[in-house]
Amino acid sequence: MALRFVEIKNKLIRKLILLFSHYLDYFEEVDSIPKDTYIAELAEDEQQNILNTFLENKFNIFPGIVCSYLLLLLKVIYEDKSFNFLDFGARNIDNFAYLNKNISNIEYFYCDLPQYNEVISKIKNKNSIKNLFVLSNINDVKNINIDFVFMGSVLQYLENYKKIMEPIFDTNPQYIFISGQNCYEKKISDKEYIKYKQLNVLPQINHGLFFHLESFESFFKENGWKLESLSETNFDNYRNFNKINKEVGYIKNLDLMFKRIN
Repeated sequence: MALRFVEIKNKLIRKLILLFSHYLDYFEEVDSIPKDTYIAELAEDEQQNILNTFLENKFNIFPGIVCSYLLLLLKVIYEDKSFNFLDFGARNIDNFAYLNKNISNIEYFYCDLPQYNEVISKIKNKNSIKNLFVLSNINDVKNINIDFVFMGSVLQYLENYKKIMEPIFDTNPQYIFISGQNCYEKKISDKEYIKYKQLNVLPQINHGLFFHLESFESFFKENGWKLESLSETNFDNYRNFNKINKEVGYIKNLDLMFKRIN
């Protein structure tokens, strides 16, 4: 019941944001971003409630992830074959619960902020979940043969994203899927990204990065992954970028699928 209330509340907030979208500047360009760009905590009871909705089939809930076709994509690629799936920046347990309910051959590796990892570890142990593995930090992935990496709207909060990607590249996954990433068209002042302050999640204010699309693609290619597919999402498509330099050209929210170059 509590989870249903949270869902209704979030939908109401998003409708209000949509109603006033013409008056609200969602992103404001800044010169620097604070060290802690995303301050939030997970509540163990809330995560258990999310898991219960799937275990008990109370109602049909869809996870709060950016990519609505992730499940279909994994089924097409792996069919009945077992595979190791890394969800970096996963936050809630809903993505695991949703995929695990619909795919029997997935080994799911969770990695996020330390407090998140601790909470999800407790949920795993409490419910004796055998195919959920919680990494204490991203460097733990080096000893795992990861097949598919999913990053749902997370890299933009990591100014040290290139450093973060190093151990992931070292695992040599077949696919790296970056979902819900804001990218812009034209490179200015030789910048590979623009720093911003995000205002559409008030009262919380997040800071992050818009990536120059071509530079972002080149970074992956230099490390052995080519851009296999690119598509524009409809995620928060009512946002505006009035306070971002117009010289950057278009800014789009994108799904980018990278495939390992053999």
